Amino acid sequence: MNVLDSPRSPGRPPGPSTTRERVLRAAAASFHEHGYEKTTLRGIARTVGVDVSTVAYHGGAKHELIARALALDVAPAELLDRALSVPRDQVPAALVRVVTVAWADESRRRPVELLLSTALTDPRVGAACRSYLEVEVVRRLAETIGGRDATTRALAVVSLVVGVFVTRHSLGLAPQVPVDEPLRSLVPLIGSILDGRSS
Repeated sequence: MNVLDSPRSPGRPPGPSTTRERVLRAAAASFHEHGYEKTTLRGIARTVGVDVSTVAYHGGAKHELIARALALDVAPAELLDRALSVPRDQVPAALVRVVTVAWADESRRRPVELLLSTALTDPRVGAACRSYLEVEVVRRLAETIGGRDATTRALAVVSLVVGVFVTRHSLGLAPQVPVDEPLRSLVPLIGSILDGRSS
């Protein structure tokens, strides 16, 4: 098993966790258990044993906190780094592989489902999600591929991947089709887009 196939290392890294990590993990647990509406900064503060201002400092307002907290488990930047660690011509297949492996991990898939469903009902959460993805995924991918219209091409690739996630996991379309097949079929298209050959 290589680094692209490896799931996230289990458990917490050695050493004491930071206050920020404890706040975000407590927030993620609350969002999972109680949902967005019933989760409060005050409740998270009680769980962590800090005051509300500390929660706000590390997580922002609630609509910002949900994006940051759930991203801690999803780790999109980590997935992108794995996909970009291979030679350029292998990036499309690597990107599909790391996403497929991540989606098979329920602890990573469920936060995405919760985040997307909440973003669709609360514009503030949607804006926070967009901001996070633009900085951590789209911008980083654009900087890596470079060239003309790099941001547009990076956005197209991210849109394809998120679109497959929504149709398969949120809407449950074509459940008889193996989960990884739709993504694998996109490898040539992703390669064309990343190389600027899509027009």
